Amino acid sequence: MERTSKHLSAKLLVGVFIVALGILFLADNLGYLEADDYLLYWPVILLVVGVVNLAQPGGRLKGGIFLIVGGWILLFNMGIVDIEIRVFWPLILVALGAGLVWRALFGSRSATATLKGDDSESTVNAFALMSAVVRRNNSSAFSGGDLTAIMGGCEIDLTQARMAGEEVTIDTLAVWGGIEIRVPPEWTVVGKVMPIMGGFSDSTRAPRDGSKRLIVKGTAIMGGVEVKN
Repeated sequence: MERTSKHLSAKLLVGVFIVALGILFLADNLGYLEADDYLLYWPVILLVVGVVNLAQPGGRLKGGIFLIVGGWILLFNMGIVDIEIRVFWPLILVALGAGLVWRALFGSRSATATLKGDDSESTVNAFALMSAVVRRNNSSAFSGGDLTAIMGGCEIDLTQARMAGEEVTIDTLAVWGGIEIRVPPEWTVVGKVMPIMGGFSDSTRAPRDGSKRLIVKGTAIMGGVEVKN
């Protein structure tokens, strides 16, 4: 339930943002308001991304950078500060480089384990926000999953998994990111992904026995979903 709620929250956030943006531009075209007056607050998106990163293992540095940059740009747009963030952007590089050095020297293995490893559960669930998730599932009763990649990537290996029935479904959402799914050669892939300035690719070989069907559905917004053997 916890994993499912995270995926629903991510999709809810993206969906609400797209709907709000569409309503804003529609109201501007109809003359009800000026979109430019509200677009000044776009850095709120960076603040939300920062908060989400802070809640993830090993995401303190990245989350802090997003909060600082988003907060500074928002204050500048509102006229509270009069110095643009670009004046201090080299400090962001310094902080990012220092964080990488710290992780290389003192980083814990536990943070990596949450992103990479084997999974014998019946479902595969992955959420990548400006990060990468590499996971392998070897369940003998695989029943589907949920994959979300927002400005990041998910690489899922199901080549050792076996279906619980004749058909399973994986729900995907790729926004400025990519999702790669590797499946056994005996699985037939049915693609139901809706690309919006993105793409879906089925690179699997035609199986001899098509009794096992994997349905890949979802949305790819300026991103991609690929299934291969």
